[in-house]
Amino acid sequence: MKGKKVINSSEKSNVEKQNKDAEAKNGKTLLQTNANAKEENRKVKNNKEKINKLVKQTAKELDELSLNIGSGHNDNKIIGKTKSQLSTIKARKGKKGNNNVSDLIFLREIHRQPSNFWALLNFEQNYWDANACHSDIEIIGDKNLIVHFKKRNSGWRFVFAKHPFLLGIGSSDIFYFEISIKNGGCPICFGFGVKRQQKSDERMYDGEGFYTYDSQGIFWINGSYKGMFERNACGINDIVGCGVNLATRKIFFTKNGHRMGTFDFDPSSDVYQMFPFVSLSYWNLKIEANFGPF
Repeated sequence: MKGKKVINSSEKSNVEKQNKDAEAKNGKTLLQTNANAKEENRKVKNNKEKINKLVKQTAKELDELSLNIGSGHNDNKIIGKTKSQLSTIKARKGKKGNNNVSDLIFLREIHRQPSNFWALLNFEQNYWDANACHSDIEIIGDKNLIVHFKKRNSGWRFVFAKHPFLLGIGSSDIFYFEISIKNGGCPICFGFGVKRQQKSDERMYDGEGFYTYDSQGIFWINGSYKGMFERNACGINDIVGCGVNLATRKIFFTKNGHRMGTFDFDPSSDVYQMFPFVSLSYWNLKIEANFGPF
């Protein structure tokens, strides 16, 4: 028969100390968890208040806009669609598990850049943005539709359109634009992406938030390489297009009026703006955009 293990005073002291340390650690963890929960609740409450304010403000502006343009105007479809979006936001802002962040981003974008909302009413008035353009690129023509790689240099040079389309609202479920290649010989990329300033020679087109066609016949979809297809390569005098169908959540590319490829369109939940862009890789390349109407 085995005897009981005798625990000396030193071992007993160590066990008691370990127990106290564990209790203290658990207590700190519980306090931190409670503090984190309180902070999260504070943020959610704060976001709800901001959403309430922006929803009321947006609804009022939409009512005024509707009165100004008249009941029979086609743009009232956009207003109705946006009001529906506001109703959805109001309905879900209090639901458990919804921190309201993406809804707040959506509402802020409408008010931070109101010209973007007006661009939805007249998407054909889009043009290249001189403030979102690499210094080696020049925008020419009286409508700012032509992009030219002016400097004797090489490397990917970006320019974005002035206006985006906002995910969730718009005069159409399909957004589309085309470019015609005036001078070629070197790769050109274009598509839809998240507008930001280009860092040096950064090639943004193959990263997350970009849906890109490369004139060598390559597709990059939200950071994922989809392969190279020589039959889809293009050059001088070709017209290539890019479109998004919000109803089917698909993005598609065209070449001289024929569909080249269709891919899933699934941007991250915090993205509400997508901008047409083009990127030229070498000196003297030139393209001209057509933003519609089609």
